[in-house]
Amino acid sequence: MKVKGANNLPTLKDLHGSTFAKGKIRIGWSQLRGGLATFVSGRMEGELHDTMEDAIKWLKEVGVNESRIEGL
Repeated sequence: MKVKGANNLPTLKDLHGSTFAKGKIRIGWSQLRGGLATFVSGRMEGELHDTMEDAIKWLKEVGVNESRIEGL
């Protein structure tokens, strides 16, 4: 069974899951964008976050296992 968001909209996992399926994942400060960003194999992807906890929560919603995140 495939889970859909409200009003049959795609979930975060549907939108970003393939981007975060492979590669090293790191959360770090982005001077250019002025916030905590998620990096996949050195490339900035996804949304900006205010705290590390917000970034980890967002990655879990995308379907990333916490053990794949560097530095945790």
